Amino acid sequence: MKVLAISGSPRKSGNTETVISTMTGILEEKGYDIEFIRLNDFPLQGCQACKYCRTKGDKCLLDDGISDLLEKLKEADRVIIGAPNYMGAVSGQLKIFLDRMYSLKDSNRISRVAKGAKGVLVFAQGHSNRDAYEKSYSSVMKIVESNNIEVTDIIVAHGVEIPGEVRDKNEIMEKAAEASANL
Repeated sequence: MKVLAISGSPRKSGNTETVISTMTGILEEKGYDIEFIRLNDFPLQGCQACKYCRTKGDKCLLDDGISDLLEKLKEADRVIIGAPNYMGAVSGQLKIFLDRMYSLKDSNRISRVAKGAKGVLVFAQGHSNRDAYEKSYSSVMKIVESNNIEVTDIIVAHGVEIPGEVRDKNEIMEKAAEASANL
């Protein structure tokens, strides 16, 4: 099984990446083929609204690495997508990636991603109320699921601000392990 793990955090070894790495470690032990991507390593360029992907081609016209990543997303059996919450929404890095997922649909708004893929969403936030930004996370889930990726779990690492602090949150780390087992 191919697993594509995407971190929308600008921090290496931050809370988002800590949860994702825990999950990919478990899946790797099960024999899954893991590819870990940090969106912050790419020269991120937002959707240009040119509609090339829907009218003239079958992928994004921009040649910046994100287009290649979207092609990998089409081939993945399992997907883990995560980001920190900044100002009540996901990071800009993830937002750009989500906008570029527009190119995964044809002119009839049918997803080019084959059915059957499953995914887990991971969010990290300083706010101690797990559900404080539920609407933001729900919109990410809608985008992902509209592309034929069934979201099997959402992990919200809440009340974490210091990088790596989530390691001490047993409930969250246990949920990550459980989500991996179910993926």
